[in-house]
Amino acid sequence: MELCYNDANCGPAEAKYPIHVAGANTWAKIDNDGSPIFLATFPTDPTNSGSQVYTWVAGDEQWYCIYTKLEAVANTWLCASNKGVKQKTYSGPPTKDDCCGMDVD
Repeated sequence: MELCYNDANCGPAEAKYPIHVAGANTWAKIDNDGSPIFLATFPTDPTNSGSQVYTWVAGDEQWYCIYTKLEAVANTWLCASNKGVKQKTYSGPPTKDDCCGMDVD
């Protein structure tokens, strides 16, 4: 996502983050025009079932929040966003106002 921020071939023409929709595994790749391909195939969670999937909070070109629920620690989420990477124990799931403790928008 950070590599795409300043490249109009990857995200919107004004060179922000790629726009995404909410949901698990909603992107196959991050790229607009096929060259360069920043992420040719999008990774999936090794378990990739139930709440152990990489999920997006619906957003726009100004921010992003990607998260997954950890398997070994109850009610603990791992989040990656435009504000960094954090984990947080709470009922979740993360939102744009609470992406593991970060307000990302």
